[in-house]
Amino acid sequence: DGMPFGAYDNLDISVLDLEAGFPVAKIPPGMGEIYAGPIPEGKFISTIHIGAYGTLAPAYDAPTILAAEHGFIPSGEAYEYFLNDPNEGPGGIAETEIRFPLK
Repeated sequence: DGMPFGAYDNLDISVLDLEAGFPVAKIPPGMGEIYAGPIPEGKFISTIHIGAYGTLAPAYDAPTILAAEHGFIPSGEAYEYFLNDPNEGPGGIAETEIRFPLK
């Protein structure tokens, strides 16, 4: 019921905790190591990066700076929503929305 995403519980690459997810309309029961969980509610700041996944890092800086300028603090979590499949269609350019929950 939406675009697949990656959820990062922290952004410290040395202890990175990553989950892959798919939004669903109805929460299914857990199956072994597969489980359903909510995405936090509240305010988010986001940006859309157009380009290869390997060039995402600078796209993380702008929303963090903008949030601080407006008195918000990112929670330390991040979500990457994969808006298209760069292997399909002309151009082959990935589009990724990066969202940060705000404190």
